Amino acid sequence: MKQRRPRYTGCLLKRGRIWHLQYTVEGVRYRESAETDNKELAGQKLRDKIASIRAGELPIKDTTIKALAELYLAAMKPRWKPRTYVWAVGLWNNHLSPMFAARKPASILPGDVDALIGKLKEKKLSECYINRAVVIFKAKRVGRRTHR
Repeated sequence: MKQRRPRYTGCLLKRGRIWHLQYTVEGVRYRESAETDNKELAGQKLRDKIASIRAGELPIKDTTIKALAELYLAAMKPRWKPRTYVWAVGLWNNHLSPMFAARKPASILPGDVDALIGKLKEKKLSECYINRAVVIFKAKRVGRRTHR
């Protein structure tokens, strides 16, 4: 009987003539091309990748709320009426960006959303506006992983 590989050592997959690497980091599976048709070279690339992950070099790019906001606004622009898009961009630029632009999605806690609501209330904005701002803000945070 064939012996199983140790857990968390990744695996090699062959797609056509090219080998691909598959590995797991913090419960998230990643696949990428080894860009070779040689199994030994692909295995070496996989071992190097696993070693770099264990050394603390995660393959995940640091994403900020600003980057997610830009993606969200670009994706929603064709769906929204022009006036709604202008409103959402103004909301981001005037109220959300100063508080959250440089932060990572995972660093935002429910207390931060409560602080946002408090600051918007201090500016004497309507409850309707505040509610829409929170909905838009939560939509921009979709990049945050809530499950594994």
